[in-house]
Amino acid sequence: MRNRLCWIVAAAILAPAAAMAGVSVQASLDRTALAMEESLVLQVTLRGGKGEVDTDGISDFKVLSRGSSTSIRMVNGQFSQETVYTYALVPLREGRLTIPPLPVQADGETLRTPELSAIVTRMPADRSRMDPQDLFVEADVSETAPFESQQIRYTFRVWQRARIANAKFQRPDFPGFTVRELEERKEYNAVSGGLDFRVTEVAFLLIPVGGGKKTIPSAVLTCDVVRQSGRRDSFFEDPFFGMRSGRLAPRVLRTEPVAVFVKPLPPYTGQGKFSGLVGRFDIDAELASSEVRVGDSTTFAFTIRGAGNIMDAGPPEIRLGDAFKVYDDTPEEEIRLTGEGYSGKKVFRSALVPVAAGTYDLGSLEWVYFDVSRGGYVVRKTPAFSLSVRPADRTEDIRAASPAPSPSKSEVAFVGRDILPLKDGRDAVSERRPISSALFAAMLALPPFLWAAARFAMARLKKETDPGRMMAEKAEKAMREAASLSPSDDDFWGCLYRGLVAAVLSRTGSAGLSLTSAEVSGILIHQGFTGEAAEAAATLLERIESARYGGGVRDRDAGEALLEETRRMVRKLLP
Repeated sequence: MRNRLCWIVAAAILAPAAAMAGVSVQASLDRTALAMEESLVLQVTLRGGKGEVDTDGISDFKVLSRGSSTSIRMVNGQFSQETVYTYALVPLREGRLTIPPLPVQADGETLRTPELSAIVTRMPADRSRMDPQDLFVEADVSETAPFESQQIRYTFRVWQRARIANAKFQRPDFPGFTVRELEERKEYNAVSGGLDFRVTEVAFLLIPVGGGKKTIPSAVLTCDVVRQSGRRDSFFEDPFFGMRSGRLAPRVLRTEPVAVFVKPLPPYTGQGKFSGLVGRFDIDAELASSEVRVGDSTTFAFTIRGAGNIMDAGPPEIRLGDAFKVYDDTPEEEIRLTGEGYSGKKVFRSALVPVAAGTYDLGSLEWVYFDVSRGGYVVRKTPAFSLSVRPADRTEDIRAASPAPSPSKSEVAFVGRDILPLKDGRDAVSERRPISSALFAAMLALPPFLWAAARFAMARLKKETDPGRMMAEKAEKAMREAASLSPSDDDFWGCLYRGLVAAVLSRTGSAGLSLTSAEVSGILIHQGFTGEAAEAAATLLERIESARYGGGVRDRDAGEALLEETRRMVRKLLP
């Protein structure tokens, strides 16, 4: 025991000297032939010190960092330090793919790895390594031929009978669409080919921008398939230990690209003006009062209800001529995002102030939108309104005033006497009761107190509407909800995911629903966190997603341990 302790102390003392003895780098692949459904492992080994590996030059693969490990050895009486950086490479196309020389910064100098290559085929040479009947993915859209600005739903599904771990989902880029991920993710049981599957769905709301053919690239799922024996007699058959004993088989699954042909809207040749809305809508209008006086106001409310791009709705054109002054109010919105897209209502209010008496026929408003179910334009009309304007109770002369005649000397002589009579004699000077010191101090303190109260109210209002604060509150709420649920409940893992993502976004002062592990790491480093802290948060998010979508064992102790780890991370991230 004493000799072992001496070796450890000697290694700690001599490790820096070993790092200065000389630095070298090499790189290797676990294999040079693979299929599009698989991934390979790249290891960069740095001997004699620690450094940073730049993988930006790799363009034929998607690069996923798997961490690093450092070891110190003694050979022939000399200590050597070795650091191994591990990456998972997911091929982006078929053919001979190249990994260019990678720059490695170490001890103030730049080293480069040798160039490597691998051959990627459509199907693996050994098909026995894969069982597509146990695990596959698919993607589709709710409408393959939508109109411009029509809402459609893109759904990615994972069908699994096998247990998977370390699952990572890479969504497509969706070129030519505005994208919003739907927060609700579904899990259910379904039958395919006579077999029972557990299905996980991730859905996105897409709104096409411009017409023509658009292709949604493949969505990618990388994971490890847990290989199980026919029986489980040993504690070491647990998937956690299977990972270390080589019982995890890496898999890369891709969906087929989805083609969408976006039909342009036909030209509108009718009367009125096209509102730009596409979907299904209805309108309503209301006049608060049909009788007013000159100078008073009445409110005209115009309401749009329906499903579609209602958030793009603009105010109606109210043409009343010179007889009215129109003052528009801020629109009122009640818009929600559901599995079918955006729906709700938008209300525009305007104050109408008549400037002349009379009876006015306001007519009706026409409003035009494109109905996707009919494939054509629809014109909606409001009821016709009339307004009776009575003269004001008191007539004011608004003519320009003419200059007043100059006062005479006699008039000036009497002004002072008429306004403020003079007093003479000893009674003209009288004593008044002085203000108390307490009242005087209170009068002096009142303006600063009012100013401080106003500042406090404004700060409180700003705090309530600040996106960063809102995301912090969302993170705390998600962690409270997770504490009240069981790890066997799917909502438990969703709460952990939302809590961690909201805590990260609270640092940026922006709102959002989802982040990738790479985005988490980048945000935290930009916010001043160390690389180690950023990597810890990203790894924690990957573990939560793996448990959420991987279908692994969800025992109570492991779930509670992950809850406590997430709670500590959220507290560390909240500003």
